Amino acid sequence: MSQHLISLPILLPMLGALVLLLSGKASERTQRQLSVAFTALLLIVCLLLLRQAASGELTFYSLGNWQAPYGIVLMLDRLSALMLSLNAVLAMGCLLFACAGEDMRGSNFHVSSSCN
Repeated sequence: MSQHLISLPILLPMLGALVLLLSGKASERTQRQLSVAFTALLLIVCLLLLRQAASGELTFYSLGNWQAPYGIVLMLDRLSALMLSLNAVLAMGCLLFACAGEDMRGSNFHVSSSCN
């Protein structure tokens, strides 16, 4: 499982957007809870990746098991793990600040199927 952990910072936001989109016209509270839950999960995954990269060992992951000129290869080192963690911490801070009421001023802050 730990070798697939590298792909989760890409897949979690996509999965969160899909869940929010499929939730239809959910209440504001439900949208906020889902957004915070997926962002918290992203933060946990990024911190786990940071802990994994702390040893200084480079970790590679080939998406679809295709090698480098034909496929996408993800690499985890200390800098990339730090940047992922910083991004997740900032995303959580921005989301919590926006959930104080500013998020409903824009119609598409949380992914939704309504086009109001």
